[in-house]
Parts: sequence; structure tokens; C-alpha cells
Amino acid sequence: MSSSYPPQYPGPNEPNPYQAPPPPPPPSYAPSMPVTGYAPVGVVSQRNSGLAITSFVLALVSFCGFGILTSIPAVICGHLALSKISQSNSAIGGRGLAMAGLIIGYIVIALNIIVAIVLLAAPGLLTPTTGQ
Repeated sequence: MSSSYPPQYPGPNEPNPYQAPPPPPPPSYAPSMPVTGYAPVGVVSQRNSGLAITSFVLALVSFCGFGILTSIPAVICGHLALSKISQSNSAIGGRGLAMAGLIIGYIVIALNIIVAIVLLAAPGLLTPTTGQ
């Protein structure tokens, strides 16, 4: 047997057989977009219009029982928000909120008009009847 005790360790210039191998180099990624000579544009986050948020909140409050008091301002804010959003060339977001505020506001206004017509057409509807 030609093994010697204690085992011989490698010198300072020899590779260490007990050391972990170095990590592999990072993978190279191909560009996901064709190269057109322009720098890639990052994603810009849109801020929602304050009027659109206000329109939506007022419409929800009107739907929950405040009726005409908040549905008319919801419709006004919704139209103003849509106007500003379309003028901003996509710099301002919130079109969906403004549309939802308009739709809910108009529905609440229509329901209030229907209830008013029914109550005016049938005046005895609200008076209690006696059992005679």
C-alpha cells in the first residue's frame, strides 16, 4: 500500500479537490423586442383622475340611500372626469371609474323619477287604510 498518513493536502497553487465548483455564469437572454434603434420605453403607471374617483364614490353613496342628493353630483363629476381623461392623451387614468359613476348615477336618477311618478300617480298609496 502506498498511501501515506496523514493525507497530503494540495499546495497553494494547486486546485483544492474539496472546494465547491464556481457557480455557472448567468444565462444570456435574447432581446424580447426587435431592435429598432430606439431605447425601450418603461411602463409608466397612470394615476386615476380624482374626479373619476369622486364620481364613483358619490354614485355608490347615492345607490345606498342618498338618492338625488349625491347622484346628480356623481353624474357631473363623471362627465368632467371623462372630458379631462380624453384631453390628457392617456396621461390620466380612471375611465372605468368615471363610467361606473355615470352609469350608477343615471340609474339612481331614473329610479328616483320612477318612484316620484308612481307616488304622484297613486296618492292613496302612502295613506294607511282602515279595515272598514
